[in-house]
Amino acid sequence: MDAEKYKGYFDMLSKWMYLRNTGCFLTDHKLLKNRIAVYGYGKIGQRFVEELTLSGNPPQYIIDKGSSLVSLISERTTLAYELKAVDVIVVTVVFDYIDIEKQLIQKLGNNTNGTRIVSINSIINDLLQELTDEYLI
Repeated sequence: MDAEKYKGYFDMLSKWMYLRNTGCFLTDHKLLKNRIAVYGYGKIGQRFVEELTLSGNPPQYIIDKGSSLVSLISERTTLAYELKAVDVIVVTVVFDYIDIEKQLIQKLGNNTNGTRIVSINSIINDLLQELTDEYLI
């Protein structure tokens, strides 16, 4: 399982770097223009929060189980607390996305207020598809 997990991380980071090398940032994605929350503040989550912050649209808050990590950029919370309304929650945990999405849906319940839940992988793949479509036209 570890080899598969690290290959997944490697593939995702390779795509992210490819986008960067073509001048495309994750913050170019249409879903990342408004109120954003980030689920997961490991290494991937930290780099993503940095990119959001440098773009001028830092996340409203970060949802993370670990209490030892501190972000001076955004408010931190866990699923034990009520989640503030945002337009999108980006899950930066590459594996376990399905389980995390279920937990978030359960936590939001009927109070979704249109909140979308997406994985960082889907953001990357959407941008790669747009880049590919642009070159095919």
